[in-house]
Amino acid sequence: MSFSDDYRKRLKMIIKSKGMTLSEVSYAIGRSQGYLSDVLKGKQKLSVDELELICRELNVELRDFFDSTIDSPVFLELVYEARKCDEVSQKHIVEIIKRMEKHFP
Repeated sequence: MSFSDDYRKRLKMIIKSKGMTLSEVSYAIGRSQGYLSDVLKGKQKLSVDELELICRELNVELRDFFDSTIDSPVFLELVYEARKCDEVSQKHIVEIIKRMEKHFP
């Protein structure tokens, strides 16, 4: 998979995980829904400025477009919720996940 395919896949996943529509996201960046649809189909390319606007609107970090370990909307949500927690809470989350792995392999 190429980088451009990967970032389009991630963009689709993040939009979906945030419960937003293409129309809402395109409006937020000042572009048409058709333009954003073409971006997701590989017919157009996003500028870095547009990608930053989308990140700001979706409340995600730009680095998440380049993190290949985040490969599902559920995992993305888990990452964002865990980032909001203090270190003690994050350690509890890790322990819960480890216990779950033992019971639900």
